[in-house]
Amino acid sequence: MKLTKTLLILSALTFCLILISCGNNSKNSDSLQLESAVEHSSVYTDYLTTEELKKTVSDSSNETDIKKTDNSQKFNEYCQKMQSIIDDYPFDCSVIVYSMDNGEIFSHNTNEKMYAASTIKLAYAYFCCTQIENGVHSLEETITYTPEVYSDGSGEIQYMHYGTQLSVKQLLEYTMKYSDNVGYNMLIRIFGTDGFNRMMQDWGYDIHITFLNGYDSVTAEMLKDFMLKMVRKKSDGESWKIVWNALNNSTDSIIRPEIANVGNIAVKFGTVEFIYHEVCYIDSDSPYILVVMTITDKVDEGDEKLFKSIAKCADNMINVLK
Repeated sequence: MKLTKTLLILSALTFCLILISCGNNSKNSDSLQLESAVEHSSVYTDYLTTEELKKTVSDSSNETDIKKTDNSQKFNEYCQKMQSIIDDYPFDCSVIVYSMDNGEIFSHNTNEKMYAASTIKLAYAYFCCTQIENGVHSLEETITYTPEVYSDGSGEIQYMHYGTQLSVKQLLEYTMKYSDNVGYNMLIRIFGTDGFNRMMQDWGYDIHITFLNGYDSVTAEMLKDFMLKMVRKKSDGESWKIVWNALNNSTDSIIRPEIANVGNIAVKFGTVEFIYHEVCYIDSDSPYILVVMTITDKVDEGDEKLFKSIAKCADNMINVLK
């Protein structure tokens, strides 16, 4: 009987131990399950974050693509508008819009030769600066104003007294700022024509001037190149800076007042009967060169409207490419 009671007690104790053990195992299992759940939750959360990031990048990319598409559409619209402006003009016209960041973005009739008028002076001033840079002549060198170099038309020197002494520096300033015809004639007397003609040949241009006739025909492509070369040299020395400053303050430009708010604008214009040209460097946030050349019956209100319309359209084209 005592043995039976002992067995019963031992059985009860064993059962309790089993229950306790099962309970601990259950707790351990629950703990492992919880840890596993947390681990899986963390992985899932990371997965969501990655997907959300991908979506954000995708959305951003889409927005960029949309913006590019919108800008492309606007750019094409401005190109069409520019062409429409040109097509509505009843006379010959050449146009180049050259972005310093993107190259030539619009061109029309760029290889037709037209009488250069005073735009040839831009290339000749470049030649003068190279000669000064090489020590052939100096800014302080002077020449006397005489009847042999007199010319009417544009400029201020024509109103001075014969016998007035003018330095090369003054001649460059007058020739670039006022497109001075007398100043140009005097520069030719100092620097000559042979070196200039060779420079034009080296550049691949069929341009030739003489003492008796310092003018020839040019194309819009040539005028763009003249200005581009000047832009690249504008800070290289005193003579270049003098020319560049004069171009930034040159007179009689139609284009400059129309877009004057964008930044400094260097302009060389040329005009005679039936001719009006401008080549401009617009020093804006996105700098560019604009060339407009016309052969017309006269420079009148209609021609001014053409230049103003082209200037506005060109500036809009540049802005959508920023």
